[in-house]
Amino acid sequence: MAAVCTFILLAMFGFSFLQPESDKPLFDGFVITAYAADGTPVEVKPNVGFPLGMYQMTMSRVPGFPINIVSGEADVISLQATDGSFLLWTPPDSKVVDKGKQIDIKSGDTIYWTPTNDDDFRTIASTSSIEVIAYQNDKELGRRTIEINRKDDYSYSGILVEK
Repeated sequence: MAAVCTFILLAMFGFSFLQPESDKPLFDGFVITAYAADGTPVEVKPNVGFPLGMYQMTMSRVPGFPINIVSGEADVISLQATDGSFLLWTPPDSKVVDKGKQIDIKSGDTIYWTPTNDDDFRTIASTSSIEVIAYQNDKELGRRTIEINRKDDYSYSGILVEK
């Protein structure tokens, strides 16, 4: 009888509670949305490339590549870029605020990544890694990495790296 009850519990709840703690995923609560050059939203999936489209600072209607991150559990989402910088912009305002390589946002906020560096606008990044970390009450919930690579002079693509 005990064996039958154990089997039923395993069938109902799966084997996840038998899985060692180190093998469980840290956090699965991110929804990251990037936007293609034509403004089409693209939900970013782990290990699947996403287009950031053609971007020319002098010809674009937006100050950088828009990225929207949603996590229902997080009260703060921290982003750190190895190259380029983050911008804040709320249309229709024309004011763009350069936040540098690190920014903390709330779930649902849209930020913009630009390949220019905050300290030297003449330098254009060819690659950048963006570390995305979600926090709740100052406790880390999980993290993801977005890798951005330049395809040609104006075209970038990204991939959400599953670690």
